[in-house]
Amino acid sequence: MRFLKLIPVVLFALLVLLTIGWLFLDWHFTTILPYFIGLTVMFVCSIPFAASPKGIVRTIAGSFFTLSVVLSLLLITNLSDIRSIWELLAQTGLIGIQLYLYLLARSSQLINRKLAAILVVPFITSACSVGFSNIFGTSLTIAWWSLFIALILALVGLLFGYRKKQAA
Repeated sequence: MRFLKLIPVVLFALLVLLTIGWLFLDWHFTTILPYFIGLTVMFVCSIPFAASPKGIVRTIAGSFFTLSVVLSLLLITNLSDIRSIWELLAQTGLIGIQLYLYLLARSSQLINRKLAAILVVPFITSACSVGFSNIFGTSLTIAWWSLFIALILALVGLLFGYRKKQAA
């Protein structure tokens, strides 16, 4: 499974190539904008997919990565309404960030098995908020607040969860 770790690297290299082409090779920004948007969301969703351990978390991350690839291809090929695809890509990227924050906080030593259930709450809330916004047309405010809470939990886990090894 070492090739999974190469996916974000390749996508980041393609993003750098697009940026170099725009800045130095006089590629038109309006021409490369769909590619840039699609690659950015695929990059964001590939990081939790590459960093997740085997199990249900990798399955969830893989499904969101696959969804981002399909939506990016729809955006690039213009097979659908661009506005709706852009909204779905933004929501998929939001959930990808949320999933990576969950993985960061879960890897902390501060959070044990019982506290790991607390980490799932912002992710589920964000995913449900995104689902409700697609079905009922509601706001994404709850998803953004869930992202903020997940960011705080990940920072607490990273800042206070790791201990240095004591010299024997």
